[in-house]
Amino acid sequence: MEFIVYGYETVSGSDVGMRFTASFEQAKTEAAIYRAAFRQLDPTGEILGAPAIHRMVLQMPDVPTMIDLLNSPESLLPICLKSRSVVTPSDEGCP
Repeated sequence: MEFIVYGYETVSGSDVGMRFTASFEQAKTEAAIYRAAFRQLDPTGEILGAPAIHRMVLQMPDVPTMIDLLNSPESLLPICLKSRSVVTPSDEGCP
């Protein structure tokens, strides 16, 4: 079974801290909220760069794969990821 999720970067150009949503619009909204909150906490901080929203097609793991994952420190994302593309910079329309 395949399904699509949208992940937005919290650190521009990095998967570290990436957050996932069920829709592009939700990812765009949450990314804008995150950036605004970050700016409020540190208004003089470094420029954040342009984080992106990624469209990811994932597949559900089978039982043997799931058991292997439960017994290892590997991330589920690379195992289940079938394809990934950048949809748009998440800072479009952000305050």
